[in-house]
Amino acid sequence: MKRLLSLGVVSSLVVAALALDEPPQALITARPDTILVADTGAAGVWYCPWVESSFERDGLIALASVVPSAAAFTFLNPEPGQEADEIQEAVGGPGGTVLSLADVVALRGDVPGFVEFDDGPAAAASVVESETSIAADLCVSSVPKVWYVVGGSTLQNETLVLRLFNPFPEIAKVTVAPTSEFGAEPLTGLEGFAVAPRSWRDVAFHEELRLREVIGVTVTASEGTVIPVMAMTNADDDAIWTGTGLNRRWEFPAVRTAGLDPAVAIFNPNQETVTVQFDIFTPEGAFLDARSELVPPGSPVLIPLGDVADGSFGLRLRSDASIAAATVADMAGGLAASEGVASPSTRWLLPGAGAAVGGTTSLWLMNSGTEPVTVTLLPLGPDAPSADKVALPAGAIRQVIVEGAGVYGYLADSLAPFSAAWSVQGPEGAAIAPGAPIGD
Repeated sequence: MKRLLSLGVVSSLVVAALALDEPPQALITARPDTILVADTGAAGVWYCPWVESSFERDGLIALASVVPSAAAFTFLNPEPGQEADEIQEAVGGPGGTVLSLADVVALRGDVPGFVEFDDGPAAAASVVESETSIAADLCVSSVPKVWYVVGGSTLQNETLVLRLFNPFPEIAKVTVAPTSEFGAEPLTGLEGFAVAPRSWRDVAFHEELRLREVIGVTVTASEGTVIPVMAMTNADDDAIWTGTGLNRRWEFPAVRTAGLDPAVAIFNPNQETVTVQFDIFTPEGAFLDARSELVPPGSPVLIPLGDVADGSFGLRLRSDASIAAATVADMAGGLAASEGVASPSTRWLLPGAGAAVGGTTSLWLMNSGTEPVTVTLLPLGPDAPSADKVALPAGAIRQVIVEGAGVYGYLADSLAPFSAAWSVQGPEGAAIAPGAPIGD
């Protein structure tokens, strides 16, 4: 199994490194149940750390909103001292829209940015496409001081890049502590450095940590804040996924799609070994306690999942201490990685579902509860069809194919909690992105 991604064509803005007052910790004591979740307030800012606009790749920002909203985009300029690009866009309610960066900013490579909604709930996602690859992820709206990113590799013909994005007007001072299956991987220059205001810095792990099967990273800010995102590329495709906080439970509604060979990467930053239980959800039902794994402290582990079920399935992890986790899946012609969702919700926004030009887009709904639920799916976009209802049995997943043009996202609603994600798969590659919870 090819493990993760290499990042082709990486343009970066490198800023000067400054020493921190405190040395990095090879092992961080986990703060129980520190989780990264979407802002469920009326309005909010969504940060999109990995977006590209070049002759090779086309970047899209997809928006979804429950109510009519005005969205203000800001895309940073890689040239020092140059002004950012600012764009206004209206979003219907409920409604969705998509912005192609090739139409609004110069083709200058990396253009991370953020979008601010004046009303909501609303959410944003980024999609990066080329003739041979596709990557997508939900942007983030909650920004903790400590982040965890797990699930990349640097094996043959793979590149792995960690981006640290500082969209704020203050300098950020951070410590980056990488680990691998060999334990702590202290690297010169990562013990403390600054990320300038309104800029970003890329760390090329495929150059510094070669031939690692799995990498986990802790990013701790002593001043300011950064948003980490991992980007991987292999010979077939690209993938992107953002950092998270820690949680005792993670749900992944989409793990394997159309033949992808799946695995889950887990990082345990606690001082003791933790036990992680695996629950598998298929269209036919649940396999609770399908597997149990002991995850040692301080080193990430990569656990293949190809043998746990036939066909597509979802995953729930239950741990006796807070952990970070991500899923990765690859095959000839596709590569996908995704962070999980911390808990089910009664309502989800799925921006970007339908926005990709190529391939087949699917919604994935997972009911990890003990009672059946009915989910109302409302397509969002200028030419979107009417809403439809999907029966979601207890302990099962459902796949819903997105059909028709003019759909740029979905609003998924139910009286009982469930979890949601979307995927796209085609000749160009594959991608999986989680939804944004906006309910209870």
